[in-house]
Amino acid sequence: MYLKDTLVILGLAISVVSCGGDDNSNNNQPPLQHYTITSTASLGGSITPKTQDAQHGSTYTFNLNADDGFEISEVTGCKGALFGSQYNTGLITNDCSIAAKFTPIIVTALSHASNGGTISPKEQSVNYGETSSFDLNANDGYQLKHIEGCDGTLNGNTYKTGILKDNCEVIATFAPVIYHITAHSSEGGNVSPSSMSVAYGENAQFDVSTDDKYTLESISGCGGSLKDNKYYITNVSNDCTINAQFERTVGDQEIIVDVSGASNDRPVIGTLTSDDKSVLITTASKDGELKFEGLNKQQDYILTVSQAGYKIADADDSVEENDSPRAKTSLSEVNGNVIKINAGTFAQFNAERIDGLEQDHFQYHWSEDINTAGREYSSYINKDLPIEIIGQDYSDVDSHASATLQSLFGIILDDSDVPWSQEHAYRLLEMLKRTGLESFPNQLSGGSAAEHPYASHWVLTDELLTDDIEVTNLTDASTQVKISTQTFKYASPTIVTVDGKRGRFFSNRLYNAAIRFVTDNGQKIDVAAHILKQRYGVIIATTRNFNGLYETIPVIDDDRNANIWQIFQPKELIAIIAILEEFPEGMKDLSLPNEKGGLRYFLRRANGLPHPLYSAAPAVAWTSANYVEFMESAFTQNFIGDIQRLIIHEKSHFLWDYAFSNDLKYEWLKKSGWYIPGDTDGNCKQWAEDPNNWTPPNVDPETLNVLTEVHDHPKFDGELVFDGQWASCSTTQFVTAYAAKLNPNEDMAESISYFLTNPDLLRSRALPKYEFIRDYIMQGSIYLSVIRPDLTFEVLNLYPDYIYPGKINSVDISVYGAPEQKKSVVVTLGLHTSENCNNQDNCFDGASGAYMRLLSPIGTYKDQYFKPANGAQLDSKLIARFDLPAEAAKGWWVPAEIVVFDQVGNRRIEKLASSDYGWRLYINNANSDIVAPQYVKNSMTLNLFNSDSTDSPVELKEDEQLLQLQWLLNENESMDQGYCYANISNQSADFGWGQYSHELHSHYIPEVSSRSDATNICTIDWLITRFIPLGNYGPRYITMKDKALNIGKTSFTANHPTHEDPITLVVSGSTPDTNAPLINQQVCQSEDEDETCLRVTAAPTNPDNPNGETIVKIYYWAYEEQPLATASGLNITGIRLRNPQGQEFHFWHSKNSNVDKTTAPDQEGGYFKCNSQALKDNPNCDATTPIQYVFETILPVGSAPGTWGLTEMTVRDLAGNNRQYQFTENLRFDVE
Repeated sequence: MYLKDTLVILGLAISVVSCGGDDNSNNNQPPLQHYTITSTASLGGSITPKTQDAQHGSTYTFNLNADDGFEISEVTGCKGALFGSQYNTGLITNDCSIAAKFTPIIVTALSHASNGGTISPKEQSVNYGETSSFDLNANDGYQLKHIEGCDGTLNGNTYKTGILKDNCEVIATFAPVIYHITAHSSEGGNVSPSSMSVAYGENAQFDVSTDDKYTLESISGCGGSLKDNKYYITNVSNDCTINAQFERTVGDQEIIVDVSGASNDRPVIGTLTSDDKSVLITTASKDGELKFEGLNKQQDYILTVSQAGYKIADADDSVEENDSPRAKTSLSEVNGNVIKINAGTFAQFNAERIDGLEQDHFQYHWSEDINTAGREYSSYINKDLPIEIIGQDYSDVDSHASATLQSLFGIILDDSDVPWSQEHAYRLLEMLKRTGLESFPNQLSGGSAAEHPYASHWVLTDELLTDDIEVTNLTDASTQVKISTQTFKYASPTIVTVDGKRGRFFSNRLYNAAIRFVTDNGQKIDVAAHILKQRYGVIIATTRNFNGLYETIPVIDDDRNANIWQIFQPKELIAIIAILEEFPEGMKDLSLPNEKGGLRYFLRRANGLPHPLYSAAPAVAWTSANYVEFMESAFTQNFIGDIQRLIIHEKSHFLWDYAFSNDLKYEWLKKSGWYIPGDTDGNCKQWAEDPNNWTPPNVDPETLNVLTEVHDHPKFDGELVFDGQWASCSTTQFVTAYAAKLNPNEDMAESISYFLTNPDLLRSRALPKYEFIRDYIMQGSIYLSVIRPDLTFEVLNLYPDYIYPGKINSVDISVYGAPEQKKSVVVTLGLHTSENCNNQDNCFDGASGAYMRLLSPIGTYKDQYFKPANGAQLDSKLIARFDLPAEAAKGWWVPAEIVVFDQVGNRRIEKLASSDYGWRLYINNANSDIVAPQYVKNSMTLNLFNSDSTDSPVELKEDEQLLQLQWLLNENESMDQGYCYANISNQSADFGWGQYSHELHSHYIPEVSSRSDATNICTIDWLITRFIPLGNYGPRYITMKDKALNIGKTSFTANHPTHEDPITLVVSGSTPDTNAPLINQQVCQSEDEDETCLRVTAAPTNPDNPNGETIVKIYYWAYEEQPLATASGLNITGIRLRNPQGQEFHFWHSKNSNVDKTTAPDQEGGYFKCNSQALKDNPNCDATTPIQYVFETILPVGSAPGTWGLTEMTVRDLAGNNRQYQFTENLRFDVE
């Protein structure tokens, strides 16, 4: 207070001095002096103000502020004094400075420890805000129990304080260590207690007891010792475990098995198989053990344990053996309920109940045993056959061929385009002679050339013609024939060497053109029939009743009715003759007239009628009855290549039955490991190691002469679809899945069909079969399928995928749903993966999908696909989720085979008959419906509506009609989620020529209550545009599928003992379209993508590091022929590509299947519409305008590198007409 008062007084004095007197009273005083005070502070604080303007004789105050962790240490200068945090100067008489010094605050942490340990240091001083740490050390037998103080944390043996701002103390408490001793015992005895807590340095004691039939094998752990059934441990100093192993008493020639958790209500079955294939089977005794006696100690055995309703798995660490090293090493491979084992061994399994049939959840698990056979890893990689062309063979050329053509056939060669050479004329003459028309009455008679039936002028052209030949009837009644020079390219035998063997290459392309000419594209059925009979030994019907043969030839009694059959259609005859010519000379005619058997007839079932036994089969070979019958579906396949292979396939059954010896068939079995399942397995391990020296189990070579129909063509729709008699070791050595499905006969037929038409696929999938057919059946002849060069393209791939999907190694099945509910099914397939697949970017392990047909006990079925479980493109686990209705058949549902495939076409076929996988799927439906819907006899009605009809169910345009089919059915449960199907055909003999039936479906099946004999009514509406040809249309065949998947069916045939008489109505469009669309197939002459030609381009998506992913574009021009009134217009295009492995990939091109819809075929409401790009180029375009369409696809990663090609195209119009183009040429090489 003194200081303040003084300042006030001083200030007052100053004030008086400075304000006294008048203006001139101080004129004699000196001026007042001013000075500067400066201040500075050290680290740790601050002083303010930094500068001060001071008057002479005055005093001033400066304020000091210390930072956290610092304090004021010293302040000097300006004669001042420190009072707390203020520094007051003395009287200022000159400039001066003040210096403030700050220093860190020091805090101290003390420590204290209880007995049993130490803490150091005892104390520690640190700067304010810092931390300190203390080390802890527990004495032997002690451990730190608790530590606290100074807000610290413990890390191991170090205690770190929090930030120190005040003095504090750390207190550590130590306590004695408690150790835990645990006792483990195997089955057969006990160590008690099972656990004990013991303080450091103390002793422990455990009791040891042994069960009946067991002895103590060993006990160890904790440094203890056994004495008088007690185990003693002294001076305990750590946690430890006692392990006691008890051994079941087992003789050297015994195997004893215990199954824990098994049911007492059902037998536990053990099967013991030795290396020599002897089998011992036993069931568990009352105490639950399986016992095998009298065994060989040096023998390896495979033990399988099972119990119905239970999942059996080996128990961990449960297998005990004597001291034999061999017995122990043999158990290194253990899987599921199957182990490898030796005599003198005790094994234990656990049984887990499968959620059962009486519950709402069914489970099944299967994993493969230790058999590794059948795990082929990679496909064969095709390499181009080394071919050296030596030259053309003109040794047989007749220089008078042109004159002979004129005299014999009335053919005059016209040089107005490409000049005819002697070679051209001779080859054409030879092809026409090959038809055998010289022996056909009235075909080559006549005086002058103009009077011959085939009188015509032939022009040779470099153009590419549809079907290679074009016949035009000119206005002067003469006939002009244009034929492409391309047909002659391989007509002359070319001398070559293939794989060092000298022979001749040639093609039947010119012969096929000649057949089209002499039969008028198949229209002259009598000429076609003559060629078939004379050259191939096959008789076909040329009249409705087939000269009465329909009443005698067919095997099935109900088929002995002329109304079941029809004559072949023109393009069918062309296809048949063309492909029969591909057989070697000795196989063309298999009629064997001097023997009982042989191929002598081809029959054609009427359009719309399926086979009565095998409703899905397109053709059936009856070798004992000497005929093959073809259904309509044989010829409505999308691509001509499939039709060709089907014909070869069916004829090959006659080769198997009548041309191949039993010894040859027996050797064929070895190519895929075909065998008949029996008491032993297929011995597939030996087959995999040495197929040629493998013996097919249970197969007697003498039984291989059983005729085809006895063991071929399993029934569909109500019958099992696989031949359980045959199994195979291989899961990949098959050219198609169908080849693997049934038996070696079907396998051979499929293989021969590809050997002749697409040998590259057979080579890549089953090279040993390709070589077998080449060497033992075709006598060294080789076939090549050559793609038109300008339609090929290259695929680049540094990392090609030739890897088969892995073999199925596990199956998991779960079924959810109460007995009265629908069943939700989840099936998961596990696949083997390669241990060598390290580069994940280029690893193709796994599969992209799988397919199975799941069959019920009564033959109903569900087709199901699997997808990768991980949602990616490939996975080693595939999953299928689907529902089965509550009305579906009760019982075990099973797939005969599962086909696993990847994104580039590699696939593996696994069969239940070969035990390739395990399967048990039980559907426990309380309301199972096993009765198919029944057609109510004579309830079929047809009604025809037009735009004037007041009761039409839909609005119709002026030139449209609607044919409505209705029939009644009787269903005992439900038609919900079912459907009705009708196959409608033109049944007019005169107007049905060249036409096929129409397939229609309906899911609208309402109930009816007005009739006691019917529960539902099916209604199917068929919209008829002006393009439908005139004819008597009606149903030939109908089916009805109910909710339970049962299918009822009825056929309609006149005067048939079991079919209903057909009902038809006359239908005709105002401008019928009977011609198929055309493609301009000319070779492109420039790089201009708008050029009118057929073009294929390809470009890798990753050119710097190509991986097979390739953008492929196909540019094609398509149109309908004039006049516009009868042109319904292009609807859809089918496209087939082939890779170097022979694998074929199929695509459809329409506005619904292409990324760029502006260049795809388009339609609206069932009528043709020019796509937007065509309209942009030509606003007046229509169905007859050639329009460029562009198809684009991206080949997947991993696609095979090398030369790919466009092999086939199919164009279909909106009236259902289709035209098939094939851009391959089959070449045959015959060894000299």
